[in-house]
Amino acid sequence: MSEVTNFLTKEQMVFQSGSRMTVAERKAALAKLINMLKENREQLFSALYDDLHKSENEAAISEFIPLVTAIRYLHKNLRRFAAPSYAGASIANFGGRGKIIKEPYGNVLVVSTWNYPLLLSIEPLAAAIAAGNSVVLKMSPLAPATTRMLEQLINKTFANEHVIAAKDESIEELLEQNWDYIFFTGGIRMGRTVAEAAAKNLTPTTLELGGKNPCIVDASADLKLAAKRIVWGKFMNAGQTCAAPDYLLVHKSIQPKFMNMLRKEIINAYGENPEESPDYTRIININHYNRLSAVINQGKLVTGGERNPDSLYIAPTVIEDIQWTDPIMENEIFGPILPVITFETPDEILPIIARRPKSLSGYYFGSNRKNMKKFLTSVSFGGGCVNDTIMHLCSPHLPFGGVGSSGMGSYHGKASFNTFTHNKSILIQSTLLNFPMRFPPFGTLKKAIIKLITKLI
Repeated sequence: MSEVTNFLTKEQMVFQSGSRMTVAERKAALAKLINMLKENREQLFSALYDDLHKSENEAAISEFIPLVTAIRYLHKNLRRFAAPSYAGASIANFGGRGKIIKEPYGNVLVVSTWNYPLLLSIEPLAAAIAAGNSVVLKMSPLAPATTRMLEQLINKTFANEHVIAAKDESIEELLEQNWDYIFFTGGIRMGRTVAEAAAKNLTPTTLELGGKNPCIVDASADLKLAAKRIVWGKFMNAGQTCAAPDYLLVHKSIQPKFMNMLRKEIINAYGENPEESPDYTRIININHYNRLSAVINQGKLVTGGERNPDSLYIAPTVIEDIQWTDPIMENEIFGPILPVITFETPDEILPIIARRPKSLSGYYFGSNRKNMKKFLTSVSFGGGCVNDTIMHLCSPHLPFGGVGSSGMGSYHGKASFNTFTHNKSILIQSTLLNFPMRFPPFGTLKKAIIKLITKLI
């Protein structure tokens, strides 16, 4: 029997006995998680550099700071989130009152991915703990340094408690277990596998996937600011971000000027030779490098295109003269390649975007309120920004998640707690009142009254 199987057996017995983690115990566990991260800050940054060539500054901004902030938010608000809430009763339940109990699901499987191996592992883990669940965390072998370190730290920090990091079991092996909830972050292909496995036991599931996120640059946009924020959002982590702009839709009247601005902003961010920049990440492995190399020679090169397989380097690359039917527009790029399509009116492009698979994010740059509203109301996507990229992920007040092929369910802030919580609805009925109309036998008078009600409602 494996370590994970032993853990699940023990935790199932705990839940079946009626025992639950108190709010104080959950807060203590979250505090331990924060201390674990802060005490091992330098080692975690070093592991992220080993896996992705991620600089300390980028690791801090994109992983460490958002993670610690998210856990602190849960810790601060947990007592309020976990408290029972009360609801009114309908006229049919006159004299009664409703109560909603915030109940943990039980045994939760969290499967994370490699592109933000610290943030995307620990944030859902913390949320599941905050909701009172026991948690098995499975991290990606594609980020071996960070995965090994977190496995050791978690199993040491939470030894003999309600949390364990799975080391030897594959995702497929773990999916054979009977879970009370599954939270998965990764690609669409594996997302389908997780959904199929969950369906066998009717297990509730959150899938955080991805997609081809559109980014519109309208003629009314502040072009310099748009270029700066798009370059940051697209080329951070070498484009290996599920919510990054996948392709640009640039108004024809501003395209030449905007292409020049993108070139300048890439130089401002990463220098004349980004391969020498300490702030530019690398591709995770040779398979992804080869996949990206296969689509880079399309359209007309605006900037970039340089590659080095030995260091897994692909330069920040912008390609124009792209058509909707080009191969690069078929699948999510998930790398530092930014194709550009031009348009003349929003009505020309919005129906095309709307017919494509629903994306995780969507972005609009411009001050034309009519065009902005058209984009936000006619195109379905998980979430996004107006005049910015990525930053909607940073707000604890905005749930983050996909829709359709980009995922299901959401988290961040209170939504993180809600995701791992079952709302148990209870009607507490009065014993003083007992309306006879609902009970048989239904005599002539009751029938007449019921018939009258059906006409009046």
